[in-house]
Amino acid sequence: MKNTRGRAALGDDFFGRSAELADLVDSLRRDNILLLAPRRVGKTSLMHAAGRSWAVDGDPVLFVDVQGAASEMQFVRRLASAMDRSGGEGLVKSAWNRLSRVLRPVGKVGGNAGPIGLEVELRSASEEDWLATGDALLRALADRETLLLIDELPLLVQQILTSDREGGRDRAKAFLDALRGWRIDPSLSKVHWLVAGSIGLDSLARRHGFSASINDLVLTALGAFDDRTARGMLDALAAGHGTTFDDDARAHLVRRLGGWCLPYYVQILFGEARALAQAGSVDIATVDRAWATLLDADHRSRFDHWWTRLGESLSTPDAERAHALLRHLATVEGGLGHDEARARTMGASLDEEARDRWAFVVDTLTSDGYLLEEDGRLRFRSPLLREFWMERVR
Repeated sequence: MKNTRGRAALGDDFFGRSAELADLVDSLRRDNILLLAPRRVGKTSLMHAAGRSWAVDGDPVLFVDVQGAASEMQFVRRLASAMDRSGGEGLVKSAWNRLSRVLRPVGKVGGNAGPIGLEVELRSASEEDWLATGDALLRALADRETLLLIDELPLLVQQILTSDREGGRDRAKAFLDALRGWRIDPSLSKVHWLVAGSIGLDSLARRHGFSASINDLVLTALGAFDDRTARGMLDALAAGHGTTFDDDARAHLVRRLGGWCLPYYVQILFGEARALAQAGSVDIATVDRAWATLLDADHRSRFDHWWTRLGESLSTPDAERAHALLRHLATVEGGLGHDEARARTMGASLDEEARDRWAFVVDTLTSDGYLLEEDGRLRFRSPLLREFWMERVR
């Protein structure tokens, strides 16, 4: 097993999710799925694995990554590009025939067989053509059991919301309504959707009041590894790299992760420990040095996305409240009682609107993996993230 830090784990490097994978693929045969999980838990790796499993029967799989897309038409172009890459000549030709009824064609169909493909055809389309062209592409998929893997859809919705101050909410709702319309259309029942992203689409929809636009999606949660699986990953990594992890060091690393063993954290801690190991042997002291290395100034960029995403996914006032709450919680290892945390962050006396904002911030931080709410207390879900936050706010 390779030490994969930052990229999706593919093929033999996909580890520890066999049960989740089997359940997910089985569910996708019946339902469209919204995969909910905090950052760095391995959503994209699981999506790729689901695609490989689906394709075993010869059915089409389209992976559509919309990170960086900024409009509805860019979503359609990303879909077209995925069809060019993976759809096959027959599907591309069918899609082109449908597009030709909507747009003036600019050349022959290319797809995988030539230099001009569907994405090129769509360069002649205007932004207002997204609904008609998207419909044409999706209807070309209607005859085969097709799996659509849509990664980072919430980021695109967020971009639509923030890029158009006056009409962003209406545009975002219309976009999500259109996606829902396609998903529930009986004539498109052979197109199966798996949607995911590094911010929660469910919390984003709740915040802006269009939860009904995604209510057809079945919510499926993906959590961290349990301790046993995390130890198994360390064993597989050690075997793949000729490294020795003694039992105490392995247990110590998992214990330091505090019950929140994200695959990414296991990978980066293994990588640092391996780099620091003497003669390829990792002991407890090496694990502690690796932990400290990850938190030094030269390595904090691995965690900065947790900081910056608050400003991207929340309004400025809510982002300020979230930062204040996390700053308070970072100073207390066991966390704070709910009432005390709220008083420190927003004051002791709150009107109904302020209480609603507080509840929304806590809900967002919990669903996005920052916090754990347990027995009336709030605390960081990850000890590693808490220590990063302490260093960041000093």
